[in-house]
Amino acid sequence: ETLAMVLISPQFLYHIASTDPADNSQYALASKLSYFLWASMPDEELFRLAEERRLDDPAVIEQQVTRMLADDRSSQFVENFATQWLSLNKMKSVNINQDLFPRFLYYVHVGERRGQEVMFRPTIRDYMHTESVGFVGELIRR
Repeated sequence: ETLAMVLISPQFLYHIASTDPADNSQYALASKLSYFLWASMPDEELFRLAEERRLDDPAVIEQQVTRMLADDRSSQFVENFATQWLSLNKMKSVNINQDLFPRFLYYVHVGERRGQEVMFRPTIRDYMHTESVGFVGELIRR
């Protein structure tokens, strides 16, 4: 019964930011960074930097964001960002007139969505505002 109460409590199910100014802002910042970029709790390095009160330094923040975006845990963030920003999820619902576009293949259409997600991965991770690299699927290349 106790375990069930813990598992259904809002504090367990959701990440709730504290509004108490007495809370340590260093740990709050570490938490915001990790939940935003990884959708998970801070790792040991973020906890250590919060304990050392080094997260006030913009250079340290930049270093940590770069490190976190290079980590595989940021993949979901990158894909969700590209999907939401470009409304890529709507591509599946677009009806293509086969009379006007007889060579259009549905799996190419879905592949383009994946290509957009792949294109944004280096853009987001490297802080670039323009991208000179394109990703073309094999079917489109033909």
